[in-house]
Amino acid sequence: MISGVSNTMHRQILLTGATGALGPALAAELVRTQAAAHIAVLLRGPRGELPARFAVWRDAVRSLLAPDHYPGLDGLYPVSGDICQDNLGLDSGVAAALERATDVVIHAAADTNFSAPPARQWAVNVDGTRRMLDWAAQCRPLRRFLLVSSVFVAGSRTGPIAETAPPQPPDFVMHYQRTKWEAEQVALASALPVGVARVSLVLGAHATGGVHRSGAVHSLLKWLSRGLVPMMPGRPEARGDVIATETAAQCLARAVLTEDGGWGSTRPPIWQIAAADGAPTMTELLDFVYEQLAARPAWRRQRFPRPQMVDPETFAHYIAAADAGGRRVAAQALRSVNRFLPDLYYPKTYQTTRAEALWGGPLPHYDWRQTLGRVLHFCCPQET
Repeated sequence: MISGVSNTMHRQILLTGATGALGPALAAELVRTQAAAHIAVLLRGPRGELPARFAVWRDAVRSLLAPDHYPGLDGLYPVSGDICQDNLGLDSGVAAALERATDVVIHAAADTNFSAPPARQWAVNVDGTRRMLDWAAQCRPLRRFLLVSSVFVAGSRTGPIAETAPPQPPDFVMHYQRTKWEAEQVALASALPVGVARVSLVLGAHATGGVHRSGAVHSLLKWLSRGLVPMMPGRPEARGDVIATETAAQCLARAVLTEDGGWGSTRPPIWQIAAADGAPTMTELLDFVYEQLAARPAWRRQRFPRPQMVDPETFAHYIAAADAGGRRVAAQALRSVNRFLPDLYYPKTYQTTRAEALWGGPLPHYDWRQTLGRVLHFCCPQET
């Protein structure tokens, strides 16, 4: 038995966001740690397609497990639903069965597309969380509601970012940050036994570099590999707080399994799963990516410049120049970068004191260079 972790599994977990970037790794960790006898996986889409989609997803989970954990996969089963619909779009009979058995909800579903329309982000991230809380309130055996949030809720704050929820919102650099902050406020104001896990930017699997679902950071790597982003908005000393998929999955499972951790207290627990002081600066990150790409002969012959961090005015001028020069692909890449990287104008360090207490020591981090190198190879295979 791991210190601070109960060896008594939960009866049933309802997991949302299973098809997202963290979904398979989190499910695999829940299976590996025997977190629950059953794990209901909420999947959106036509019911007729559910079995086939679930089979593919289950295979992805299986690939992350050792053979002696395969029997635990029998506890996984799909449920057709949608967090953007009342009562999650569940059939009445299915809803009743879930409500009788579910003692843990892990709400990881979110719209993480920074370019998505604001109304869409709000509908999924805020209203979707509200619907999940309303539904969970009907679960009589409910013991825990874990909201998977983002460290991006810090917005434009700088310096040390504590594992707290200030009553007043910061200024936000992008709408996605606001929606995640509002989702936290909704959850923390509820009467349910809520916990909030703020996850940093997940690169991919440390072991393989695999990425289940590409996000903004993976698009950035692809653009860098094509020489489309010779400069980026932000301050060079800002930390690029990146973590491996394994770190996030292991810590989220620990939050569910912990014997205490502050669940049910008048001040719901907030954990920041982040690299903290171990996060590299953007200069270190960019230098590493450039060196990795420059080691490829075909790439080196292109003589792409080493990317630089620049101020807002310089970056805006470069986008305008790309437009004026008819370089539409480059301009599109630069605009996409400008939707999420301006957060780097506000250097900060995420504190992980409560997360470390939850884990029982330093978080299970991996060498970021090794992780990034493998993810870069996965996203941008070397040409032969």
